[in-house]
Amino acid sequence: MKEDPLVPLPVEIKIAGRVCRLSYPMRAVIQYQAETARIERNRPRLEDPDPRCLCGARKSQHRGPTLIRLGEDDALLCPRFRVEDRLLGDSLFTPESWLKIDLNIDPERWLVCLWCGMHEQQPDGKWIPPFTLAELETKLGLSADTRQFNDPMFEAMTSWMPKAKKIPNEAAPGEPAQSEAKSVPTSPNSKPMPNADSGLVGPNS
Repeated sequence: MKEDPLVPLPVEIKIAGRVCRLSYPMRAVIQYQAETARIERNRPRLEDPDPRCLCGARKSQHRGPTLIRLGEDDALLCPRFRVEDRLLGDSLFTPESWLKIDLNIDPERWLVCLWCGMHEQQPDGKWIPPFTLAELETKLGLSADTRQFNDPMFEAMTSWMPKAKKIPNEAAPGEPAQSEAKSVPTSPNSKPMPNADSGLVGPNS
């Protein structure tokens, strides 16, 4: 069967001596959103008038040039801040969700993201991972070696995410217009993130 040239090639990693292939088609995006909703529902939560951000600061303590506006009428916040919705989960199409996939900050989210990308479609149409989530957790453990999967995971995610649109520059009559791609934002950890052209999230000037 000839491979579709529009479909990114999987990124290969090896876990417990087994070669696994990472890819993030729509099925993986949907599964990750469902899994992160499950994570939030299972975590104890108290109402906090001034919730703490993933960066460690309180919502009211956010300062500095890296703040973003989550909506037209929202206050400026750290890109890592989000009051979690226990029913919705995280979308891989939004940059702030990528900031939370951090082994140091939220290893459970990181593990789920890796696991969702390991599913492969079988001849019968079912999507099956090489390990269950519990098995993957056991085989990985938490060590310096675990971090070797960070770059391949984000490489695979980046290849599947929508790319920034190219917008032609204005040109004088008779001159060809030059195109330039909008820059794709990166996280504080230099991880590439999806295009933030949705208008919901974006850097402030």
